[in-house]
Amino acid sequence: MSDFPWVTIIIAASVLLILALGFSWLLRRKALERDRISSMSPVDRAAHDARVNADRAAREAQSQLRRAEQQALSEARAAHRSALREYKQRVSIAEKEHRRESNLVASELKRAQHQMKEAELTGRKSVQSYRGRDGAAELFQHQISIKGQTFPLGPDVNATVDSSGNLARTKRSTLTRMTAGGIVLGPVGIIAGGMMQKKKVHDDRELYLLLEGHSFAALITCNPDQGAAVRRFATNVNNTARNVDTANSTHEEAVKVASVNLTNVRAHTEDVTPVIDAKLALVKADNARLKETEEKLASLSHQLKNDEPSAVLD
Repeated sequence: MSDFPWVTIIIAASVLLILALGFSWLLRRKALERDRISSMSPVDRAAHDARVNADRAAREAQSQLRRAEQQALSEARAAHRSALREYKQRVSIAEKEHRRESNLVASELKRAQHQMKEAELTGRKSVQSYRGRDGAAELFQHQISIKGQTFPLGPDVNATVDSSGNLARTKRSTLTRMTAGGIVLGPVGIIAGGMMQKKKVHDDRELYLLLEGHSFAALITCNPDQGAAVRRFATNVNNTARNVDTANSTHEEAVKVASVNLTNVRAHTEDVTPVIDAKLALVKADNARLKETEEKLASLSHQLKNDEPSAVLD
């Protein structure tokens, strides 16, 4: 018995009793009102009916006004959504067109810059490199780098591959100049030191690469097994040196053409970019319909909100 929900039953019964009393009171009040109205004189009854009809008409008018305001607000919201959707679509299309035109301009400028880089390399590319026992040389179309030092190519530049004995016999004047001073690179003393000894038997087994010009002379000791490679390098040096004027002219012409093109493209970019930006800005600024629907929606919302207290008071 202790688990029986007496409290719940008592509360439920109390609530039902209160509801029943309230309903009875309402029925009693309506009955009294009917008795009061039926006891009125014809004049008072007519006045009472007129007031009731006027109140009913006022409430109906207020209800119609509220429905009209709600309908107007719903239409304003729909118009604003439509205007916003249309505005976003126009801006999206304009932004895509802006990106497309901007990318075209950027691509054109990038191509012109790439052309300029290619022009700067025209006539300046590496032809071949060679590494000997005591140093390396790299040949370019316009210069030669020997043991870390760089010299311009010209008709005066010459490369010879031979043994120490042959070099001592055929390049006596060059070796003499090298030992006398100037820019000297390499083991010149190995050859020149015994060059003046006419009775000395020179070693014909050792192989050397002799590189010379007006402003430099260099000697690189070669591995005899690399004879074919070093002779190919020497041939390239001699051929490239003879053609260096053509390489320089080609380089200058390519740089000139690319420079003019790059200048024109940069000027075009500076002219076109503001126009492209202005087109997008114009589309974004064209929002009159959107603002109009926003203002109308805000006005109707404010009006409906202000009308609510008066409707409750009535």
